[in-house]
Amino acid sequence: MSDVSDTFGLHISTFHFINVFEIDEEGIEYSTVIGSSSGKMKQQVVDFNCNGPFLFLVLPEKHNFVLLLGFCR
Repeated sequence: MSDVSDTFGLHISTFHFINVFEIDEEGIEYSTVIGSSSGKMKQQVVDFNCNGPFLFLVLPEKHNFVLLLGFCR
């Protein structure tokens, strides 16, 4: 945090990282929302290109189980 402020002991108590993706015949649209406990959120769209097989999981925000598990070749 030294690049953000000169205040000693400054820390982030909560950090949010949310990924959203949409897969269709034309490809994948992927966005990320990043924020902290200050309430400020930043959203950016990221292109996600895979040139090999991958595994993905969809998990609910507040529960500890898998909603969707997938594999793409």
